[in-house]
Amino acid sequence: MKARIVSLITVGLVAASTSSAIACLPPSPPTLSRLEGESDDGYAKRLKLFETERVRQEQEEIRQFQLQRDAKNWSSADRVMLAEAVEFGGSLLKPKVRLRPVRWLKGKGKLQSFQLKPVTRDSCEWPGNGDALGGEVGEKFLIFLKPGSPSSKTVLDSISVSRIVGEHSNAALDES
Repeated sequence: MKARIVSLITVGLVAASTSSAIACLPPSPPTLSRLEGESDDGYAKRLKLFETERVRQEQEEIRQFQLQRDAKNWSSADRVMLAEAVEFGGSLLKPKVRLRPVRWLKGKGKLQSFQLKPVTRDSCEWPGNGDALGGEVGEKFLIFLKPGSPSSKTVLDSISVSRIVGEHSNAALDES
């Protein structure tokens, strides 16, 4: 009886995690159907134009997302620091990074190193905390913080300096 209950719970958990993961998958890219009587060359040219426009639109959507992310981070963060990744550890499923603050860009606080670990296991947001957990030693990040000492629990987001497109972040980096 216990084995049956355990197996039912396991099946339920697998089904729930599968549907959660499916809900987070990006939609399939649009396709272009061949027109009736269309030549191979005509279809290839039309497909190339279609794909070029699809990629352009996707890049613009990413840029708009990054601009919105930048604006949201600056308005919601109590403090913002520039930090450098100095050490990575953990495993693929439990990564961690040690960050060394370089300087404050908004607010003040101690400039002491801290460790960042995943804050969520959600399939849509994992690992949380932004770009820093997937960076490299020496890479610099903007760290957006809520009140409290810098830690996994107080980091709202982190963005690699190489990926910054927002005016507010660029201006803050230029001033420092």
